[in-house]
Amino acid sequence: MQTFEQNIIDLLFVAPSLIISGVFAARKNRNAFRIWSGVVLYLTYTFTIYCFDVHFNKLFLVYCLGLGFSFYSLVFFS
Repeated sequence: MQTFEQNIIDLLFVAPSLIISGVFAARKNRNAFRIWSGVVLYLTYTFTIYCFDVHFNKLFLVYCLGLGFSFYSLVFFS
């Protein structure tokens, strides 16, 4: 049940902040890049918990994909 509420928070708050900060970071705004990095770090943390702590379910491969994307984007763009 906790993952359901976490997914709602991610959808309503994290995804828009990731998109908005990503747009401003692409325009070379340093503060937006810091916010974007923090959001991606949060997503890496969240997907790590989803992959290794939550019991296996139908979305396990999606969680692993999200972990990979968030981790490598954090490493590549930072």
